[in-house]
Amino acid sequence: MDRLFQEVKHTASQDAFGRSSLLFPLPVDCSREALTGEACGGPECAWLALVCHGLNVLSGCKKSAPRKRLGRQVLELLRVLDARIGRFLSLFSPLKVDPHEVWQDVLSKRISYDGEEFVEPVALTREQITASLPPLGHGGSVELTPLLVGRAEYLIQRPEELLLDKELMEEGPNAARVHIALGEAMKVWELLEERGIVEWIDLQDVYSDDGGPYLAGMFGVPKAGKFSPAGDPLLRVIMNLKPINRALDIVRGDIGELPMATTWNQLMLDESETVHISQADMSSAFYLFSLPAPWRRFMAFNAPTRGSALGRDANKTYVPACKVLPMGWNSSVGLMQMASRQLVKRCQTWGAVELKRQALAPPWFVDTVARAGPRLFWQVYLDNFMAGEVSLKGLPDSASGDLHREAVRAWTREGVLCAEDKHVLSAQDATELGVHLNGEHGLVGAGPQRIHKLLVATLMSRPQALVASGQARARATSLFGAITPNGLEGDFLAGGDLFGRLLVVSAFNGIGGAFRGYDLAGVKPRGLVAIEWSKAAQRVTRKAWPRVIEVGDIETVTESTVKEWSNRFPRVTHVHLVGGFPCVHLSAVRAGRLNLSGEGSKLFWNLVALLQWLRTIFGPTAQVDFIIENVLSMDTSARREISQVLGVEPYALCPSDLLPYNRPRLAWVSERLEEGPGIRLERLDGFTRVWMSGAGITDEQWITPGWKRYDGHGKLPTFMKAIARLRPPDRPAGVARCDESAIARWRSDSFRFPPYQYKLDNLLESEDGDLRYCNATERCLLLGFGFGHTAFAMSASQAKGHEQELEDLQLLMSPRPCNADFLMDLNLTEPRAARRGVSLRAVGISVKTERRYTSAVATLLPTLEAAESLDELDPLCEEWIEAQWISGTPLGLIGDALCGIHFFWPQVKGHLRGAWRLYKNWRKIEVPQRAPPLPRVVCRALVGVFLEWEEPALAFLVVLGFHTYLRTGEILKLQVRDVMLTPEHGVVSIKGSKTGLRFNVDEAVAINDKALHQLWELCHLERRGGATHSYQVQQSLESILLRGRWRALSVARMNGAVEWHKGYLAFSVQGMPCAPGQHVPCVFRLKMTIGSGKGQRTKYVQRDIFHFRCFLQ
Repeated sequence: MDRLFQEVKHTASQDAFGRSSLLFPLPVDCSREALTGEACGGPECAWLALVCHGLNVLSGCKKSAPRKRLGRQVLELLRVLDARIGRFLSLFSPLKVDPHEVWQDVLSKRISYDGEEFVEPVALTREQITASLPPLGHGGSVELTPLLVGRAEYLIQRPEELLLDKELMEEGPNAARVHIALGEAMKVWELLEERGIVEWIDLQDVYSDDGGPYLAGMFGVPKAGKFSPAGDPLLRVIMNLKPINRALDIVRGDIGELPMATTWNQLMLDESETVHISQADMSSAFYLFSLPAPWRRFMAFNAPTRGSALGRDANKTYVPACKVLPMGWNSSVGLMQMASRQLVKRCQTWGAVELKRQALAPPWFVDTVARAGPRLFWQVYLDNFMAGEVSLKGLPDSASGDLHREAVRAWTREGVLCAEDKHVLSAQDATELGVHLNGEHGLVGAGPQRIHKLLVATLMSRPQALVASGQARARATSLFGAITPNGLEGDFLAGGDLFGRLLVVSAFNGIGGAFRGYDLAGVKPRGLVAIEWSKAAQRVTRKAWPRVIEVGDIETVTESTVKEWSNRFPRVTHVHLVGGFPCVHLSAVRAGRLNLSGEGSKLFWNLVALLQWLRTIFGPTAQVDFIIENVLSMDTSARREISQVLGVEPYALCPSDLLPYNRPRLAWVSERLEEGPGIRLERLDGFTRVWMSGAGITDEQWITPGWKRYDGHGKLPTFMKAIARLRPPDRPAGVARCDESAIARWRSDSFRFPPYQYKLDNLLESEDGDLRYCNATERCLLLGFGFGHTAFAMSASQAKGHEQELEDLQLLMSPRPCNADFLMDLNLTEPRAARRGVSLRAVGISVKTERRYTSAVATLLPTLEAAESLDELDPLCEEWIEAQWISGTPLGLIGDALCGIHFFWPQVKGHLRGAWRLYKNWRKIEVPQRAPPLPRVVCRALVGVFLEWEEPALAFLVVLGFHTYLRTGEILKLQVRDVMLTPEHGVVSIKGSKTGLRFNVDEAVAINDKALHQLWELCHLERRGGATHSYQVQQSLESILLRGRWRALSVARMNGAVEWHKGYLAFSVQGMPCAPGQHVPCVFRLKMTIGSGKGQRTKYVQRDIFHFRCFLQ
């Protein structure tokens, strides 16, 4: 049971309470007395100080290290370290280092801009490369394709599918240089053709694009300490495939399975145990494996040769093309690793465990008790094979040697050559991947001679000598006994033919319900992909499954994304897509739902597209299955549409069959379910009900001690998200079924859940009679996640002092076991409804203004099309304005056109200065005709008319507009609730005013006229007339600007609000001038629409102005 629990529980459960290390910092005494004084124990003291300091740094401890520390744990650790250092130093042998040789070696190194070491290319000659090539008949003698599996096998036969889109390619030349010594070209190519490395192809067949054909380069690299009979250094042939690497995607193969040297740090040996190592290397490994023929056109070299020189068509040009797996190709490492592993898997391994990056070390690697006898393991690193056995000292090793011989026989059967001089059989002292393994002394890490030479070189050659240790950086951690994380590629691996080849893609992952299901089933997929937008949910998933591949939004997933997954996990034979898309517009709790067309729920179509891509890309090499779920309460039409698209009818399930809560769901599953123990199927209309039976759980297993369910026999309702609100949502679910006490609890809890969740039957009760709903921890336990699963939804700094926010966030994420309704993670319902149909681009202006802009810009557009840059716009606009001036166009069209350009094309701001200058000149010449201010006497006359017609509301609106300087549109929008009046004063609230829209506020103006009563509608000129009258009486501009809500005096003047003419205030009625107190026989015509809807009526009145003389006094 303990072992099963260790397999099932996950990281978050282990770390829920955090861990505080009391071991670090270890004591570090670097004082002169400690290292050179009488108390010094020799070099061991210096090494101990160095190791303790390194461990303190690697542990992340920020405290300064003391010189001394007591404590049983610390003292025991220091004793163990001291013993290991003693064993390590005992392996040292005298080493004499020549400083001059060391410095020359440092100077010979070259470092790229990326910090990697490289060597200068050397021109090739036939004599210098002959020894590094495979013997006759062996080059390309092993077919690569049969040694590949899955996606890698599929792609190696279809190179065109790896071509990248132009926008994804890095910039660079299409051809590289071939370095061959003068006069040696044909000799070198003849040798390479003879050994099966290249063959000649027509230059016209080479893959090319707009930049020309893709041609690779070639050069030589000296082999250290090896020379030709003439005394020249032997050369390795290096193929420079940088040009074609830019155009092709990478076939990853088993690059993620390359073993890591740090895995050895986990091996623990008892004092009576040792390790025996056997090793074998391939000879000319990459040259042995042949590529399929379609790859020739992608692997050609930049050595064009006339056909006459080759005994071929003299009218054609030929180039050599690589036939074998080239070392310079980006995909070669992953393909070579896969082929090498497949070769070993074809032989008898006697149950030996493979060490690789994607798999954790076997339990017996770190547990001597679990070992219980000899244990065998093996690993492959490209062309290198290693077998090892942990056994008791003094016993002869046979297993690692047998496995070594079996692997070599498998190589030989396939035609793979072995490097006989590199065979190692049953040795207790060996070097693997640059790591020194010594079974007799129980040491693993950098060899003592290597460390000695590095230290001496560092001291002699200044810090620059550290450049030479670039390849040993990973090994430095071994010196300190560091244990680094195992695995960098992000997928799990377990035993079994299926589970080790399974990729799980969880769309709308939430907090990892899909992954948790595989954990509980004891299945460890090879790869996990989580598609989830919530940052908090991503934190939870990442903590529980550290190797997960995260995708932030399903709308960003493309076919290229799926191809990247297929390349990353080429060995998978099964792909499972699990997705519970948002039920925002499907759930019966939602009023006015739009089903699959609604926001959030329409992401179902993205899920369908993802499924199609998975089938298209993984289909040739893997079986693709799906589980897609959503609410049972959806409309029948929506359920049928989903079933039609997916091609299967759903299963209906509810955990209340076994557990104390309801969560009825529909699950569309690609595989047919069968009845079995505890499973009964019932066929219903449009779906199949799955009835589950079995042992349930007790309340004590999940409820916090001291609490119990109020109704111990009922079922809790479906868990919902916690969303604190200032006011209740529209038509809350279940409110009609709730009593007053439940409604009161709902209101006091900021409407976090639907009201029915607060009914007594759905709550927990404490021993003291307190009531509450299930907290986040209890939800997680019921949903199967384990204790503390969502504890990491916030970082420690965010959660500190925000316990309620953390609890709400955990409740927000934990209502569903398979995903979180990510569009509802925040209180977005009301903002989304308010924003529906609103464009941020158009919200700054009215619809009418936008239409004017569109019409005006349309007249200017033919002129703008002639501009080739922003600098040419202004002169063209000036010419257009001059033409409009001559043709008699109204000034308003010019202003609308210029403003429209800025509105539709903000980038032109600051580029039309000349055009705006002409517009201003035009305005100086032709002053705009604006409506004149309405005099007070005319306002009183209108009031008299409306009172005579028995329309007091209209009379009130006229006076209100005159008194508060309202715009016509503002008056027409007024409602009764916008006005508040008392006998002494009042206030009018103005919604949707120009200034209010600009700053997103409602404006208000005080009412000081006792005669005002209520609000209705109004005409047009009161704003200007009221302001003008106030200016005549008060002569105070400041109070007028404040009351009229103008930002500046220039704006008020522009609108004709303040116009004072000596003698009298000029205005006109039907074009005839008049003045206060003057009897002029002019005509006053008025058209007024009264009422609304069916009761709306229109009045037309025509009277002489002197009929209202009593109101003009």
